[in-house]
Amino acid sequence: MNNFMQIRNIWSLLDQYKADGFSLKCLSKVTDTSIDVIERCYNKEELNQDDVKELNTVLWFLGQLYCCDTNNKLYLHEIVLALCYCFEVSRIAVAKCLGIIEDQLSCFLDDPANYPNGYNLSIKLLHLFNTFLRDKRYSV
Repeated sequence: MNNFMQIRNIWSLLDQYKADGFSLKCLSKVTDTSIDVIERCYNKEELNQDDVKELNTVLWFLGQLYCCDTNNKLYLHEIVLALCYCFEVSRIAVAKCLGIIEDQLSCFLDDPANYPNGYNLSIKLLHLFNTFLRDKRYSV
């Protein structure tokens, strides 16, 4: 059974995160969550209701990192849907950013591995999505 199918809790996700070489300080920075709250959670210390609420961002981030099935055939489709619905980007704009037309976008999304230049188009699509998600306050 793969990680995507297993039931995960915040402690197992934190253990995986640390085992992969990431620091809790990094997690604090990326989630804008107090390092103190993350460390107390990791050490299974008592947390109040505000702490638990603050950890929602940490749980969401770790869930995305470890539970998102990037091998799912619909993964790239879902990225385009997110761009369209969350950021109001048109499919035409997505296609143009990839250097293709809208009809080609559908064909590419249906079978990116076998689409001509599918790897590079996938990288461009992921970059586009990352650019929209990136916190504009940081210039990193």
